Amino acid sequence: MNLAGAQAGRAVLSHAVQWLRPFPVPESQLDAIETLRRDGCLIIRDFLSPVVFENARSEVMRVLQAQDAPTPTIHQHGSTTVRQYDVRSVESSRLPNTWKFFHDERLVALIQGSEKFRFDMSGPQGLRAIETVHQGDDGSFDQETELHSDIFFNTHKAWLYLEDVTLARAPLVFVPGSHKMTPGRTWYEYKESIGSNDSSRRITTEELDTLGLSEKILAVKANTLVVANTCGYHRRLKGEPGNVRCALHASFRLNPFWRSDSPDSPIQNGLTVARQRAKNIPALRHAYQKASLVASLRSMKTDRFIMKDSQHTLVVDPHEPRGFNVLMGRASGQPHTKRLWREAIRSLQPQLVLDIGVNWGEYLFREDYPKPCTIVGVEASRTLMPFLEKSRGLHPDQSRIHLIHALASDQDSEDATFYVDKEWSGRSSAVRDHLSDNVRVEHVPSISVDRWLRGRHLQSLDLVFKIDVEGFEVKVLAGLKQTIASATRFLGIVEFNSTALKQAGNDPLDVFSFLEAETVQIFSCDRNGSIVPFASNEWKKLAAKQEDIEVDLIVVKLPFGHELFGQISQSVGPEKH
Repeated sequence: MNLAGAQAGRAVLSHAVQWLRPFPVPESQLDAIETLRRDGCLIIRDFLSPVVFENARSEVMRVLQAQDAPTPTIHQHGSTTVRQYDVRSVESSRLPNTWKFFHDERLVALIQGSEKFRFDMSGPQGLRAIETVHQGDDGSFDQETELHSDIFFNTHKAWLYLEDVTLARAPLVFVPGSHKMTPGRTWYEYKESIGSNDSSRRITTEELDTLGLSEKILAVKANTLVVANTCGYHRRLKGEPGNVRCALHASFRLNPFWRSDSPDSPIQNGLTVARQRAKNIPALRHAYQKASLVASLRSMKTDRFIMKDSQHTLVVDPHEPRGFNVLMGRASGQPHTKRLWREAIRSLQPQLVLDIGVNWGEYLFREDYPKPCTIVGVEASRTLMPFLEKSRGLHPDQSRIHLIHALASDQDSEDATFYVDKEWSGRSSAVRDHLSDNVRVEHVPSISVDRWLRGRHLQSLDLVFKIDVEGFEVKVLAGLKQTIASATRFLGIVEFNSTALKQAGNDPLDVFSFLEAETVQIFSCDRNGSIVPFASNEWKKLAAKQEDIEVDLIVVKLPFGHELFGQISQSVGPEKH
């Protein structure tokens, strides 16, 4: 469909819809909003009165230095660490002057006038935060220093800088006028949509030159407000190690096609109901899926495709919802952990690779493997096995790839129960409680991976592994204990979902206790791709509060963690702010 212009058309339509949407603007802010709409960026110096600004800066520093400082959201961009402390999680009495900024009538008018949406600055939409940006010194690449566009529609971010933003402090770089969906930019949107189609589009020098645009470095003084439309091209200037900048930050990303002050709008509800009913008509759903696949794959063979960022073909069932999703996205989901999987295999050159919970095989069949290397995939779903066998038959390393139809567990058994979620194969599990009502029960064998490998003398090797078993991780790790203990070096990716683990009757902390007992380094990779050291005490506090935790854990056995993890993590990270 993108070949026919679907994505480019969607981008043009989103800009047209916003341009046509009426919204009142206070007369006092007409000039400022006109500048923002024209240039995509607005700078207002000395935004707050000196007294309010100094008080706001002082109270922010007190909150950040307090023992009960709020837990930040951390984004690791190479050597640059961005921490965002949501001010809505702090008692307003501790930040009275900070809230004067967020409730300032001029700021509210600017944001509402540019987004054309009326909202409460204390409400849930968007982010209101204290943001710090720390320039590290390990030399790893910060992807945010590449010129990019966050999204195809108009969306805005604002910063009030609490200190002077010098070149050393990595100021924002913006390309004025680049937010407009001109014919030239629309052409590049189209080219991207039929190519790599990344969520955060990178901009080349050739594109800037063709469009006649140029960068502007926003090195500004303290108490300067900067509002930027991040549909426009922007980046972070590379700063100098050891420097930190601090700002009050607000960001907003709303549906470009539908905005209503009332979430219970009868029109919105009617559209939602109509979409849901259409999805429940099999003939309509299958016809749409078939047409979408033919257009996307440019082939009438709609069960196979070459994966994004890979040379290898994957075969799936397009009638299974997750299979359809994988097909349409060319297996582009989870890009950060897939890049980590690739770099671990290239850097470590393992003799053994394990994929436990293969599903459609987006990890197992993605890479070329070193020689000699034994590759093992364990999958419990009988339905998926014929497709996995076809994918193996198309892979150049097929003779070294072993597919095991079994439930990975802590012991061998001839009859284990496995629940297949017919609505989404990725949720299928040996744990029943977290699944939908639409399940199919399969009786399958279970195996201990340790016993299977020991019988083939595949232990005491360098190892890369993945475990994605929807709450069954404790049993799998128990059946993998000897392999992990005997491995010389390893890197593993373990999906951790505290809710699924508890529904399986396990204490989520048992996973951490097992890994810590194996003297490994533990990192976490969030959905934005930020990789940070695992803080055991913090996770235990969250678990004690019964808070849900869903994250990919990265476990690295010493001394491999010291030698190679920095090299691997440099190539994995977020693609946008």
